[in-house]
Amino acid sequence: MNELITFAEYYGKILLKKENKDDIELVERVYQCKLDGQVRKVVGHLNEEDLLLRGKKELRLFSFDEVIDAEETYDFPFIECKLLPLFDMYDNELICYDIDSGYWILFDCSDETKYGDEKNLFVIVN
Repeated sequence: MNELITFAEYYGKILLKKENKDDIELVERVYQCKLDGQVRKVVGHLNEEDLLLRGKKELRLFSFDEVIDAEETYDFPFIECKLLPLFDMYDNELICYDIDSGYWILFDCSDETKYGDEKNLFVIVN
């Protein structure tokens, strides 16, 4: 794992880099969606390893493989529910992109509830 940086530092870095279009296209195929904006930027820069970030609390950005394999890992039908899991906030809580609404939400894995919809990822993270 890499050093702990803030989400703002991470996002600032990925804004300057070219997106991995192949990764974006594969995630779009698997999750049956079209990505744009913040979610496209995050997906276009997923790493082979997870990445620890600081927000209002520590969170972990999933690796590319974790995003692709999330249904198997968490035993939950993310694709059917139109949720794209990208961050682990620990304590059974994930930050997901709600594909239908275009909002970022918190998803509690223990009772499968979602709450806290925000248009801007920074609001959920910070």
